[in-house]
Amino acid sequence: TITIGVAIIAVKPDPIITYKLNSSNISFSPLVESVMPEYKELIDGVANLEVTGQTKMPGTLNFKKDLVAKGQFRIPESKIYMLKLIDEIKQKFAPGKAPNIAINNLSASTEAEFDIKDSRIALINFTAKAPNNDEIELNGLVGFDLESKISALLKLVSIPVHGDFLAANQNSTGQLEIPIIIEGNLKQPKWSFAGNTFDKMTQNFIDYQKNKVK
Repeated sequence: TITIGVAIIAVKPDPIITYKLNSSNISFSPLVESVMPEYKELIDGVANLEVTGQTKMPGTLNFKKDLVAKGQFRIPESKIYMLKLIDEIKQKFAPGKAPNIAINNLSASTEAEFDIKDSRIALINFTAKAPNNDEIELNGLVGFDLESKISALLKLVSIPVHGDFLAANQNSTGQLEIPIIIEGNLKQPKWSFAGNTFDKMTQNFIDYQKNKVK
């Protein structure tokens, strides 16, 4: 189901279009591809979408430059390219000779708010939760050319960390929380642990053991 409201101010050769779109059960990837084909392989699924904004006529020179949009979406079952990062980070925690962890595009329940202007997308509270309860939360900027700078928080369940180190660093739902920074092209993103992540985890482990002794 798609409901679209459109107003065209046609006093110029390249008129401004204001619009409001509400949809349910719409295929997300073809919709994104029609506006920004570079994004078509990053996320897919059947979405509920609300968006308002303004732009120029599709296909014209200023279409992307003047595109403004604000809204939110939810995809109950999505495929997300970036969730490969979860498996890559798990590999960092694996023991030296442990079998490699398979790295795949993962399925997840996904929702986010977004704000598009100046040829970039601000992701606001982007949350993806996999069936095994691994989660990733994203906040940051992505350009139309896929260049990004994003703060992410991973909340991982199935990770090769056990014992007191895991107990000292997991949250109330049993997830290990790992903050990271994502930069570069989203199809080949570079990531790094945020700040002094390992120092904090090590200190949590030390404090946990001290409390056990007490």
